[in-house]
Amino acid sequence: MEVFNLALLSRQAWRCLTEPLSLSARILKAAYYPNSSIFEAEVGSHPSQIWRAIYEGKEVLKKGLIRRIGDGKSTSIWNQNWIPRNFMMRALHPNSLNPPKNVVELIDTVERRWNRDRVEQHMQSIDASEIINIPLSSIPMEDSWACQYEHNGLFL
Repeated sequence: MEVFNLALLSRQAWRCLTEPLSLSARILKAAYYPNSSIFEAEVGSHPSQIWRAIYEGKEVLKKGLIRRIGDGKSTSIWNQNWIPRNFMMRALHPNSLNPPKNVVELIDTVERRWNRDRVEQHMQSIDASEIINIPLSSIPMEDSWACQYEHNGLFL
C-alpha cells in the first residue's frame, strides 16, 4: 500500500513538472517554489500535508526521470539525467579544464547531429560513446522530461 501511495504522489509531482499551467501546479508553485523548479523546492517550515506528500513523491520520481534531448538548450550536462542507460544517467565528470555547461554545446546545430570532436574532447569515453548514440530530432524542439523506464516516456 505504501509503494502504491508513493506512485500516486509521484504522479502528482509529474503533473506539476509536465503541466505547469494546470491550476494545481500553479498553486503549488506559488506557495512552495515561486522562484525555482519543483526539483529545487524544499519542504519548507510550514508545509501542508499535500505538499509534504508530493515532496516525497517528487524524490521518488527523480530517480527515474531523464531529459529527452531536443535542442539541448535547457539540459545541464553535469546536473541532470540525460544519458539513457541503466546507471548514472548524467555525465560522470569533464575530460577538460573548461567544459561546456549545456548539452547544446555538444551539438552541431546546423547539421542537427552530435559534434563528435567536442563530445570526445570534453566527455569521458564511457559517456561519449553513449552520447553519440542518442538520436537527435531533425525538427527543432525543446528538451523535455521523460520517464526513463517507460517505452513512451510518459508517467501513466
